[in-house]
Amino acid sequence: MGNRKGKTGGSKIVIIVVMLALLAGAGYVYTAPEFEKEAPVIQSEKDIFWNRIDPLNIPVSDNVALSHYQISLGDGTKSVVVAEGDFKEGSKEKILLVNYPKNNIFDKKSNQLQAKVSVTDSSMWNFFRGNTAEKTIHIKVDHKRPNVNVLANSYSITQGGSALVVFQADDENLKTLYIEVGDQIFKAQPYKKEGYFAALIAWPFNKKEFNARIIAIDKANNKRTTDIPFYIKNKRYRVSWIKVKDKFIDGKITDLASSDPDYATISDKFDKLRAINETMRLKNE
Repeated sequence: MGNRKGKTGGSKIVIIVVMLALLAGAGYVYTAPEFEKEAPVIQSEKDIFWNRIDPLNIPVSDNVALSHYQISLGDGTKSVVVAEGDFKEGSKEKILLVNYPKNNIFDKKSNQLQAKVSVTDSSMWNFFRGNTAEKTIHIKVDHKRPNVNVLANSYSITQGGSALVVFQADDENLKTLYIEVGDQIFKAQPYKKEGYFAALIAWPFNKKEFNARIIAIDKANNKRTTDIPFYIKNKRYRVSWIKVKDKFIDGKITDLASSDPDYATISDKFDKLRAINETMRLKNE
């Protein structure tokens, strides 16, 4: 009887130890970073436009590390894997590039596609298979560039002056519209009726070259560039020398310098004059 009680007591202790070990193991699995349960994020809208020329950019990310991805493309009849692979170890963010298949597997007239994206992380959760995120992206194929027509513009523009242009821009999926002059951008404003725009364009006096272009880009990144036919007039500006008195620098120039922390500590009069007359003026243009 004594031995039987001892064996029973020993068995209970073993069971309790095993249960505690299992609970500890379960607690570790649910709390350890290696077993995190957060799925990767596929950062793309469900409905997008594509011109089939530029690669599709699909950003993906994970809170710990990405492991594997697969992207298939289909037109409702046929489907093909267009991208698949493993991420570099430790990668948390990546932009996946999707190119249109070159083997003409899809009907060229098809304007609707679906991209199925699957991304898995490196977690040991789900029996060491990781967390997987899946997303279906509906794609409208659009390869037509926006239409842009210059309706009216100033005959000429002079260096240091400005000119006006009125134009029409048409695209049902228009995304971006502006006037580009070198490294400067001018905003186009709606004019009179839908699809018509106007813009006032300036030619800085310190720029020798001038070329104005209308830039129109749609949601599929199809781009139209149209030159504005201005007659260009360069102008040579006379250089004048003006004598500045200390009274002017100590008065108006010092007041302007004091209003801006970038110039308030300048004590040298010549440096202060240059800072206000050149640096601040360019900054405020």
